[in-house]
Formats: sequence, C-alpha cells, structure tokens
Amino acid sequence: MWHSRKKRTYIWSVFPKIASTLIPILLTYVWRKADYEGIANYLYNIDWYRLVYCNPSAECAWKAFVAVVWNAVDVYVPKNLV
Repeated sequence: MWHSRKKRTYIWSVFPKIASTLIPILLTYVWRKADYEGIANYLYNIDWYRLVYCNPSAECAWKAFVAVVWNAVDVYVPKNLV
C-alpha cells in the first residue's frame, strides 16, 4: 500500500492589488521516484551526537531530528502539484 504525504505550501500573489493574499498550493511527495540512496547518505553524514548535545531536552532533540529528516525528504523526494 502506497501512502502519500501532502504538504501545503503558500506563495504570495504576484498581483499588486492582492499582494497580501496567500494562495495555498498543495504538494504531494512522489515516493516511488525518491532518491533513497541520497537520503541514506544525507542522514549518514549528520553528526547525531552533536545534534543531541546541542538539543539537550527530549522535546528539542525530537524537533531537531524531525527537521533533519524533513529536510532530507524535501531535498531527495520529488514533489507534484495537486
């Protein structure tokens, strides 16, 4: 079973009259085309001890871990507009 994770992104309108309006753009990750080797290499090269050392509380460490993983996903998993 394939799961699709959707990500909502907002862009500013390019029209001056409605420049303050946010337009939601829905993106889906195309996991079957992901560069899993790239993700593995990216995660392998993270200094995990330093990440935990610099984020001593469980909550901070978790947020830092999740940020690293999502950064890898954003870099190595292509996205489609929905």
